Amino acid sequence: MICRVTRQTRLSELYASAASSDLSFGSVAGNKAIAGIPRSTARLAAATISDSPSRFTPGSDPTGCWPDPSITKSGQIRSSTDKVVSRTRRRDQSVARTRRNRVAGKAARGAGEPENWDKTNTHRIDRGTAADVIFGHSSAARCFHFASQNVPSLPGRSAKLIPRSITFGKGRFRISPRPTHPTDSTPMKFRLCTLLAAFAVLTSSTVAVAQDSADSKPLNVLLIDGQNNHKWKETTPLIQATLESGDFAKVTVATAPGKGEDKAGFAPKFADYDVVVSNYNGEAWSSETEKAFEAYVSAGGGFVTVHAADNSFPNWNAYNRMIGLGGWGGRNEKDGPYVRWKEDQKKFTRDMSKGGGGQHGKRVPFMMVVRDASHPITAGLPKSFLQVADELYGKLRGPAENMNVLATAYSNPATGGTGEHEPILMTIEFGKGRVFHTTLGHDVPAMNGLAFQTSLRRGTQWAATGEVTLPAVSAAKMGSDEAATGDPAKASEVEDNGQAASSNSNVNFDAAPDLKADGWKSLFDGKTLDGWNRKNGTAKYRVENGTIVGTTSEGSPNSFLCSDENYDNFELTFEVNVDEGLNSGVQIRSQSREKGGRVYGPQVEIESAPGEAGYIYSEATGRGWITKEQPIKDAYKNGKFNRYLVRAHGNRIQVWIGDQKISDIQDPESSTDGFLGLQVHGIKAGTGPYEVSWRDIKIRNLN
Repeated sequence: MICRVTRQTRLSELYASAASSDLSFGSVAGNKAIAGIPRSTARLAAATISDSPSRFTPGSDPTGCWPDPSITKSGQIRSSTDKVVSRTRRRDQSVARTRRNRVAGKAARGAGEPENWDKTNTHRIDRGTAADVIFGHSSAARCFHFASQNVPSLPGRSAKLIPRSITFGKGRFRISPRPTHPTDSTPMKFRLCTLLAAFAVLTSSTVAVAQDSADSKPLNVLLIDGQNNHKWKETTPLIQATLESGDFAKVTVATAPGKGEDKAGFAPKFADYDVVVSNYNGEAWSSETEKAFEAYVSAGGGFVTVHAADNSFPNWNAYNRMIGLGGWGGRNEKDGPYVRWKEDQKKFTRDMSKGGGGQHGKRVPFMMVVRDASHPITAGLPKSFLQVADELYGKLRGPAENMNVLATAYSNPATGGTGEHEPILMTIEFGKGRVFHTTLGHDVPAMNGLAFQTSLRRGTQWAATGEVTLPAVSAAKMGSDEAATGDPAKASEVEDNGQAASSNSNVNFDAAPDLKADGWKSLFDGKTLDGWNRKNGTAKYRVENGTIVGTTSEGSPNSFLCSDENYDNFELTFEVNVDEGLNSGVQIRSQSREKGGRVYGPQVEIESAPGEAGYIYSEATGRGWITKEQPIKDAYKNGKFNRYLVRAHGNRIQVWIGDQKISDIQDPESSTDGFLGLQVHGIKAGTGPYEVSWRDIKIRNLN
């Protein structure tokens, strides 16, 4: 049996359906061509095995199952009959036909095949191939052997078996029938006697060797600095500490000559490193160094550009293609488009209008929103999370070739921003190389943000290896209502496989909140405003006949009576009666700005019919309506109390008025934690007064 194992194939897929199996790989040193796995593409877990002495070849077998004459130097089987099974059947059938033609041709030329080779059991494993496809076509158990010059039973320094991928690229290996006497085989093998239980009974020393051998090989990182208008002498040590935390990487710092100094002697050996990280924003390198860097990345080297490094080299064409988008340095429409996320269109747009490249407002915390959750970098991150006060770059422009924007942030005009959802995390393909571009990390406080640290570590590993094996980071640790910070040297400690405090998994999203369920808590005692505080405007709030009554104040901005407590996942109910002509609402998961106390966040709309009652508005964020479509205009019954039911769980928000569902949306851009607020809308001078009344305000925690 011949199997092709791609980077997605896992050991559990190989063994889950086998009642009993042994495995065997042989290690070959030197520069010989490798039988079984092509030398240039073999990869196990995160560590390459293409470098001597960690290559693999089908091991010798005492029964003669794997005789050398049946294998060519390129790792192809000279003669066998293929039975190709995979999820990508059309492609596999084409491969099978080609292989059968080759076999037929060789057979015609007299190429022999082993007498004991099972010609009916040849399969090709592609990405996602299920275990039953691999093992379901023969009742006979199979044997493999692991052999190594260095580690008994496991393939040398690169072995890390659980739960990593097996190979990268077009690695092949051969499956033979079980030897007649497996106990007589080479001592460098072990047996897998039951499906996943086989791994459970592996000796602890063997597993430890596998784990240690992979973990002992940190990424080899070259960090370049030397010129940067962002205090590189302070920030370089933080980048280094972030990457070296938990022995994730070994960082070598290369400091380029200063401004006006001769650059001819600056010639790092890029090829000696897995990935190059740039904290450089200064004068051009020598043409020889630029060419060497281009060759390194295009040949498959990794590159990470941090914050102001995308200001660098405006006249170096290849560099601008590597980073996708850049700022300042005279960049304009000739360099490429602006790239922005358009919330109303739910897609990225490219704007070729005239204008310079590069802009930022005040340094403030901002919410990052993942736009591609399937990418390895962002797959282990929350859908939205806060970065501490940082420069939010806007109006970047460039070639944007082969670029994928992973995350954006809204650049708020209130703080000097563009009013656009700007790219923050990006990946770019340059030749065979991978580039990770982060605009985060203006200064020391910004680099203390977990959003910066976590995305940098994950992006660097992806740029170096094409995959991310770091554990996920939970929303609880990244921060949703307040940006999380941490010591860069301890960045690895927040990587926790995403095990945040779990929410109630039994929520029935198909039904409105059940008012008869256990756990409801009253937020209003019917007599006082205890547990509430006023923010923002000057509207008056009082208690009258068991209700909270809010009265408008001429010339006042919007006013809010806010809960003292914050809430994240919950069900909320209240009854409300608003005067016709007055707009009101209830804030959920909201915050207030330090300066001026302005309340902002999602608001459940309250408005007399016909109107937008029950839809979700983003108060004071510049986003406007979160629910873009508003077909129901008459759910609210004027002149009487209306029962609202609200559910906020994760990024999902649902609203009912009475028994009619009005909203059911996903909102990854808003905070998932914050206070409640009863709004009295501002009115123009000479209008009003108007009143809005609330009663029976209760909440049920879903955590």
